[in-house]
Amino acid sequence: MKVAGSPNNKPSFAARILLSLGDRRAIQSMPLSGLPSALAVYPGKTLLADARGSLYGNQREIQSVFCLGVDFARRRLLIVFRKRREIMSKVNLESMLPHEFVEAQQKASIAYVPTGPIEWHGPHMPLGIDAFHAAKVASEVAKRVGGVVLPTFFLGADSLLLPGKEPQGLASLGLPDSAHVIGMDFPGMAVKSLYIDEAVLGVLFRDVIRALERQGFRMIVLISGHGAPNHMRMLSRLALEETRPGLLVIFTTAWVPPVPPEGGVGHAERMETSVMCGIGAPEVRLDLLPHRDTPLPYKDFGIVDGLAFDGFPNDGFVVRAEADPRNSSAEEGNEILSREIDSMEALVRTRYGSF
Repeated sequence: MKVAGSPNNKPSFAARILLSLGDRRAIQSMPLSGLPSALAVYPGKTLLADARGSLYGNQREIQSVFCLGVDFARRRLLIVFRKRREIMSKVNLESMLPHEFVEAQQKASIAYVPTGPIEWHGPHMPLGIDAFHAAKVASEVAKRVGGVVLPTFFLGADSLLLPGKEPQGLASLGLPDSAHVIGMDFPGMAVKSLYIDEAVLGVLFRDVIRALERQGFRMIVLISGHGAPNHMRMLSRLALEETRPGLLVIFTTAWVPPVPPEGGVGHAERMETSVMCGIGAPEVRLDLLPHRDTPLPYKDFGIVDGLAFDGFPNDGFVVRAEADPRNSSAEEGNEILSREIDSMEALVRTRYGSF
């Protein structure tokens, strides 16, 4: 049969993807909504037919068509085109053209505001992990629910650690009661965290909220990857104060409670390191930690397990074996991220739908 080619006789994106499948098999009758309906093979060339019967990629006759591996090819096509849609779906405000921003806001009048400070997370992790974490969860939820993700704010507050063995007390972390420590800036750390005063943080984000309100957003989601109590109190209070008729502001964290029997999340330990491995970039450098047989004192590495933060330090004030970041993995990180994204998606859908 004679077939019509694409403009300039260049294969479409889909045809190029199908070429990459590698098995040169032809598929007929593929009722997948929005996907090509048929694939044909000409010697040395894969051709793609759309739902209208036009064939892209070649103008020569097709001499033979093979109907093999339909289920396999359907699955591959579905995966490929789902990824393509995700790539093409812009949710980050800074990369949008004006008309794309307007269209995104019309579809879902939601603005996501991810935040987290530049902060020490051991020698093996990037300083921006909290903000990267918040941005990852926000972006994935926006792809599912709709809305616009603001550029990430690499900002956060923390507080002075108090003497004693109470939760987050100096003695629980193996530090002397005379030490002056704010957040995770333990003595001897090579890089100091960029914390800002919580009052300044409140003024900044209040103005961000009001600017987004002027733009017409009906819902604003403040999402933090940082868990300092004063940081979270400020953003939570701000969400309550700025909610009014026509505007809903909610505060949430990227983290969700770990699956039992896991304890609470610590700092730069196995679970947080796994999350960064799951995000994938910037890279985690476990090779910068000492050999697995070497203990990791809290005060020397700035890595703390959750129980120590709760006032129950390990013997010797070293990271517990079950929280050791050297046991982290991208697989665990992806599982954690999946739970977080599902949880936040449910929250946003419920609150937006009821507002």
